[in-house]
Amino acid sequence: ANGTDPNDPCDFNVADITEPFGNDYLIEDCDGDGVTNGQEITDGTDPNDPCDYLSSSQDINAVSLEWEALDCDGDGVINGTELTDGTDPLDPCDFITSSTTVPQSAEWLAGDCDFDNVPNGVEFPFGDTDGDGNPNWLDPDDDGDGVDTINEDYGDVDVSDGEVDPTGDDDPTNDDTDGDGIPDYLDTDDDNDGILTENEFPDPNNNGIGFGDDAVDSDGDGLPDYLDVNNASPSEDDLEIFNAVTPNGDGDNDVFVIRNIELYPENTVKIYNRWGVIVFETKGYAQNGNFFTGESNGRVNVEVEKQLPVGTYFYIVEYNKNGETKSRAGYLYIQR
Repeated sequence: ANGTDPNDPCDFNVADITEPFGNDYLIEDCDGDGVTNGQEITDGTDPNDPCDYLSSSQDINAVSLEWEALDCDGDGVINGTELTDGTDPLDPCDFITSSTTVPQSAEWLAGDCDFDNVPNGVEFPFGDTDGDGNPNWLDPDDDGDGVDTINEDYGDVDVSDGEVDPTGDDDPTNDDTDGDGIPDYLDTDDDNDGILTENEFPDPNNNGIGFGDDAVDSDGDGLPDYLDVNNASPSEDDLEIFNAVTPNGDGDNDVFVIRNIELYPENTVKIYNRWGVIVFETKGYAQNGNFFTGESNGRVNVEVEKQLPVGTYFYIVEYNKNGETKSRAGYLYIQR
């Protein structure tokens, strides 16, 4: 009368139940998820819902083909493949990217597995931007530049008004400092100054923040170097020392720029590598074409005129002002 099959223990209307379940029903697995009906009743899961079960109660050798073809967690990998891969069919953030064969669910696309404020659906198509083995949707720092994706969200990078606001709108996808069409969270050179973000000391204490007091700000304008194209060290005696050399022939920082050094012709410039070895030394810097262009003229362990490798160096500039010897020192980065 109720349209169900009296010979099928899994075909019934819940409203029609008047007696305790019999053994035939309890040992059956109506939804094919590898957990018997009786165990599901004990676990408090639904014997008729193939995606409602406890993994600890599942016999993976007893699941049905229909269950294997489902994608319970909506991550784009069917249950059977997840069992083969050793991932969790109920965890939408536990799967192998290359195993995706069905469309991901709307819930998964809107989710955020790595809690970086960028939805899975936005990150998934970009794969593994920094090639570190963690796909973007699981990587807290998608581009590997030392600033966590969630923190690549500056609210104000315009220093012309004297104010910089590191507090954004919680959406890293709409921040593109250099306007190159690549959002900062996927851009390895956020300000397009020729120096990779990771080499502009965005996060000296390695906590992933990279703004405010956490990042290096050579010119003290409130904007960290990695977002500041013009980040010369603070002016003293009208000197501005730029901490980047990009000898690529584009006319921008092709030499080590010490603005106004010509006001102090009695000067010396020394540049050291990270082992403390002098790789460049000269007097009368910026006179008669005397510039550092990323090549060594050092004498110790470095061949003369050898092109120096990309990396961080240390400079000391000494100059004479009204008979007084003064000096400036700091870090210099070579990027080709």
